[in-house]
Amino acid sequence: MLSVESRGGDFGKVYGFIRTSTAPDRVTDGVAGIGGARSRYYFHSGDLDTQAVLIGDDIVRYYQADNLAFMLRDDGSVDTFDRETGEAEHILDGARYIESVWTADDHLHLLYQVMGDDASEPVRIRDLETGEEREVTVNDFAAYSWGRGPTTGAGHWRVAAGPDTTVFALRGLDSRFVEAYRLDTLEPLAIPDHLGSSSFIEGVTLDSRSSCPIPRTT
Repeated sequence: MLSVESRGGDFGKVYGFIRTSTAPDRVTDGVAGIGGARSRYYFHSGDLDTQAVLIGDDIVRYYQADNLAFMLRDDGSVDTFDRETGEAEHILDGARYIESVWTADDHLHLLYQVMGDDASEPVRIRDLETGEEREVTVNDFAAYSWGRGPTTGAGHWRVAAGPDTTVFALRGLDSRFVEAYRLDTLEPLAIPDHLGSSSFIEGVTLDSRSSCPIPRTT
């Protein structure tokens, strides 16, 4: 099955051609190496005298962070494409899943899970300006992630920027937050019992007992 989507703006348009099976596996799209839907993306500047440019093939996850497009291929490679300048760049290889993370001062990082044994896989954060990487944790829910377990939501990250730092939190079984970290120090944060299950983090509040921010949900 083939479907088409477009994403536009003053910079031009990106067109995505999405290939899916008529009987798709029980997986969540956006993850490499487990049989999800794949897409091909083209960029067109809007000038009728120019041709569309292929910017990504075999893409399982595409998303935009300002003018920068992030593309995760099914083989785990990650590229970016600047829709304003037309420049493409290869970022890394061997990623299972990616998510962009902004600091409070608009500095961009990439949170990614390393493609490994599909059981317990490391999670790392990369500073896209310097290339510096730090290991955050290990996702022990990989075998149950991406819609393949008894419940949905395991393995997904949610991110929230606060006035002092950015916080990102990992969901485990039953979509409950099981781990949370500060971006600046990677300090692990306690998760209040009342948070329970949620699909996203709305913002960051301060625990009155400490100076550490904790995620809060709607």
